[in-house]
Amino acid sequence: MTRAVVATWLAGMLGMASTPAAQTPGGPAFEVASVKPSQPDAGGARGTRAGMKIEAVGGRFTASNVPLQHLVLVAYDLHENQIVGGPDWKISRTFDIRARVTDSVAGLDAMLPMLKGLLAERFQLKVHTERRDMPISALLVARDDGTLGPNISRSTADCSRAERELAEARAKNGPSALTELLQAGKGLPCTIMPVPARLPRSTTLRSNGQSMASLASFLTAATGRMVQDRTGLSGLYDWEMTYDRAVTPRAEQPAGSNTSPAATAPSESPSLMTALQEQLGLQLKAARGTVEVLVIDSAALPEPD
Repeated sequence: MTRAVVATWLAGMLGMASTPAAQTPGGPAFEVASVKPSQPDAGGARGTRAGMKIEAVGGRFTASNVPLQHLVLVAYDLHENQIVGGPDWKISRTFDIRARVTDSVAGLDAMLPMLKGLLAERFQLKVHTERRDMPISALLVARDDGTLGPNISRSTADCSRAERELAEARAKNGPSALTELLQAGKGLPCTIMPVPARLPRSTTLRSNGQSMASLASFLTAATGRMVQDRTGLSGLYDWEMTYDRAVTPRAEQPAGSNTSPAATAPSESPSLMTALQEQLGLQLKAARGTVEVLVIDSAALPEPD
């Protein structure tokens, strides 16, 4: 995420820490990898999410109609507002990637170092990290007595092998395994998954064995604003939350932001912010915080193969 000269100058002027980000030279690599520009009719306009797909199943990594920006987000496990700089085409040009590893049940987590290496080799991606002070939303316990809402409880899940077990299940049963679980209203250990909606226009999410940091990460993606966990709650939690999907979370504002929420038609389900407070006993408040960003120093269009 970068404009190298400007970022370096800002780091010196503002006292921001600047450290190299791992490029994984000589690190784990895909056994075979192919990178090609996407076809113009690959499911939507270039750089849009229409037709974009990333899948890591059975030791195979597949990306279709995916821009460099999103590949970087996945490889470094970041959100969009944590990427700075980079070439203009990082969003407008999309690519198809087909790669495989020797481990036939390797999942996405195991492939992330390989994806970093692929980006460094094929896209000549060079990056570094910085820590910047910026507006954020703080995730807090809403009630003065510290009690949580009715839809959240401490988890007893063992998440030590969750990613491996999920990869093994998908390798055995294929991509349809997850679809079947969703349609049956079942969850998976140590994940946040949607379940069939009970009300029109509503979304229900069920969490199993998730930390407050994981919830903050979900809320970052949902609201488009960095969310930091400041609840002081450690350990893992199970929770379920139902909210009105027609109320765009990005239109809602954390408490204290001095911006009126967008007017919406009445609904049987509460907004995301209301559901967070009433069902989980948590809330978001506007704050400032230090956020690690990834600065893209340089990148080049890959040679198709």
